[in-house]
Amino acid sequence: MANVVMVETKVPGQPTPPTFPLSLPSESITVRELLREYVMYEVDTHNSKQKSVAAKFESEEEKILNKRVQKPVLGVLNGEVECERAFKAFESNQLMVLLNKYQPSELDETVNVSPDIKITFLRLVQLVGG
Repeated sequence: MANVVMVETKVPGQPTPPTFPLSLPSESITVRELLREYVMYEVDTHNSKQKSVAAKFESEEEKILNKRVQKPVLGVLNGEVECERAFKAFESNQLMVLLNKYQPSELDETVNVSPDIKITFLRLVQLVGG
């Protein structure tokens, strides 16, 4: 049974984007699975925007004439690569997951999520010169 929760992303010093619904496979999920669902949603959203923008620029014939056939569409992300980056960021405390006020500390920790829970992904950035 799919479980839809509202998610927000925060980066200190940047405007907070609007919350969005995220469909999860169940109410009991590991932090790793939760991160994977979030990252894949973000990657799919990003890639669909990139493909629609790139499709407007040139036809296949124009790409051949301009010798751009081998180049991938600008900015397309690989979901698996981005998931691994997110896991490493979580383990190095550069990405925090907050479930209401609870902060899980392990990727393989099982958490319970329900539609009334607030899920926040907080991306921390290093200070310049620090």
